[in-house]
Amino acid sequence: MRAIVDEGRFTIDTYWEQYTHKVDYAYKDGHYFSDRPPGVAFLGVPFYAVGKMLSAAFGWNEEVVGKHFVLLVPVWFGAFTVLLLIRMMIRLGVSESSAWVAGLLYAFASMHWKFAAHLYNHVFDAFWFVALWYLAMDGLDFTQSRRREKLFCLLLASFPVISYPAGMFWGFFLLYVLVDPRSKIVPRNGGDLRALAKNAGFFLLPLLLVGFYHTVCFGAPWTTFSKWHNPDLFAFFKDPLTMFDTPFKVGAKRLLFGLPDPYPIGFFVLHPVLILSVWGFWYYFRARTLMVAAQIVMSLAWFTLYAKFRQFDGGSSGDPRYLMLFLGLMFIPVAFWLDRVPGRMKSAPWRAVFLLPFAFLAAAGFFVCFIHLAEYFGHDLDVKKNIAHFSLVSRSGISVILNRAFVSWRKLPWYFATLAGAGVLWAAGYASVAAWRRKRQ
Repeated sequence: MRAIVDEGRFTIDTYWEQYTHKVDYAYKDGHYFSDRPPGVAFLGVPFYAVGKMLSAAFGWNEEVVGKHFVLLVPVWFGAFTVLLLIRMMIRLGVSESSAWVAGLLYAFASMHWKFAAHLYNHVFDAFWFVALWYLAMDGLDFTQSRRREKLFCLLLASFPVISYPAGMFWGFFLLYVLVDPRSKIVPRNGGDLRALAKNAGFFLLPLLLVGFYHTVCFGAPWTTFSKWHNPDLFAFFKDPLTMFDTPFKVGAKRLLFGLPDPYPIGFFVLHPVLILSVWGFWYYFRARTLMVAAQIVMSLAWFTLYAKFRQFDGGSSGDPRYLMLFLGLMFIPVAFWLDRVPGRMKSAPWRAVFLLPFAFLAAAGFFVCFIHLAEYFGHDLDVKKNIAHFSLVSRSGISVILNRAFVSWRKLPWYFATLAGAGVLWAAGYASVAAWRRKRQ
């Protein structure tokens, strides 16, 4: 990101030690490159560029302000994912109250909280997957040149630019569109064919971009960093047989039910409230049978891939972070459960029988995910050492926990100022486009 904006190149020779700690990099022909798909960096480029321009204009610290703007990217995409998921649940027939409860649990009682605060690709995986299903849930007509279909094509094609393995979903979504009775992809006349070609053009755009990046860096449009990955730590990336050599039972058990020692913390340990999603899936499945069946197949394919992955434990993050892609969809059955089980009980005591365990599981998930966030990179909480200072009735005790967990909370005014500025710019841009359209008409 910095190399693109500051130096106009893809090589990270200037920054590789500072940002990779001599671990996560690729090395080819005397130059260092990122060992990640380029999508997240591409998304961050305009944010870093704006931060740099403002720093130059007002005499601010360029690195601090640039970092501030870049870290807005995962935060905003994380927030968009939550709001989109809530909107999706409401469109599926869930009550607004249950949709908001499930959405807020996803935001603050899941590892989404942690990864929306760090510049990994996982929060973008989650957004892309939720957004694609949001667009596809009521059918797609590719024989019409509409914004919905164009956006779907753009997102689907760019998914592997964010995360290479997501390319597997191209085939799954194509099959889903062919089977879905509400979708249409086969042209019947010239007009249909022209609209299909326009949609295909939007699909092609991200592929041209990533192909250009791969060609410049690694010599061919289809060649990735894996051949030149750090040989001291990641030689196994060069061969799929060694990259995915974990016994499935071992990876699956640890990903789902692992305890903190050894890592990773399991999916259901971090998210105990998702136990209810097993119950709620029946109601979700009845509401949208074909769509849910497709989501189950895609999620199982993704889960199987990462249960076999050599580093299924997430490396230093110590959690099932590779499962973030379908985590948001797992909260939809929770919303259905809230509506269909306690929501339909007329007896208050019986509602309490079900809602009290639900509240306990939700609170446990919030606590575990808070600790998991607060002890990670960029935070300074050590529960074993700091908990001795904590007291709900002590202002200093609460301060110890919060100041160490949220070390940058004093920068909140900067964040809200940036948010307000972005809102003004968006409103001005929207008004300009609307005026231009009226003038054309």
